[in-house]
Amino acid sequence: MKILKKILVTLVASFITMSVVYGGYTIYAAGEHEFEKTTDESAMELYHTEMNTLFNDKFAAAVKILKEKGVLNPNGTNNGKGVYNPKLKVPAACDFAAENGAQKCKQICKDDTSNISPYCVSIQSLDTYIRYTLHLQQIQGTIDFSNLGGGAMRMTPVTDLVYRQIQKRDDEINKDIEQSRRVLEVTLAAYNEFLTAYPIHTQYSLIIKDLIKYKNKLKDIRFLIDQFPSTFTNTTSTKCS
Repeated sequence: MKILKKILVTLVASFITMSVVYGGYTIYAAGEHEFEKTTDESAMELYHTEMNTLFNDKFAAAVKILKEKGVLNPNGTNNGKGVYNPKLKVPAACDFAAENGAQKCKQICKDDTSNISPYCVSIQSLDTYIRYTLHLQQIQGTIDFSNLGGGAMRMTPVTDLVYRQIQKRDDEINKDIEQSRRVLEVTLAAYNEFLTAYPIHTQYSLIIKDLIKYKNKLKDIRFLIDQFPSTFTNTTSTKCS
């Protein structure tokens, strides 16, 4: 339940931040993504490739940090002997209580791509997703004539044939927007849980290794003890006196 609550808090906080920041198409003030450079179906492939790369990089960075000596999970202290890497936490500069604090924190997360906390990863991935949905929404209701020699994409008259083509394309766009949202939510939840579970898994692995060593030592001791006779010879008593 605690893990689920953390996931929900992270996602809700991220969505609220993004809602405050993105009130319109000012989102396009930032650098252009590859999927924003095309108006055909390849935009979908480029978006999913970009998101896949983003999360692969975040998972790889998380594993590298969590394998560092002394790095602990968020709830662990190791009796004060461990240090929790700041890259796994919300940036210290974030002050949500301050004026425009959410927007400033969002910008901090975007600028500091080395921060791999669930909150910052949510901000970075949601930024890409929102830009993707806005781009697809601009494509809706249009058709690309480039393959037919018609030049650039333009709004088309509603004829039966063209209308069916536009409707089919719009349906695919709506479907991909919804599926992409679900995939993003699940991936963020999995990432958040991974940051908690991986250190625990690592500790369990260390415990198992120690138990194996303990078992082998006991085996060695038993081998030495077995060298002694289990009964006394040439005696009528079973007890020492």
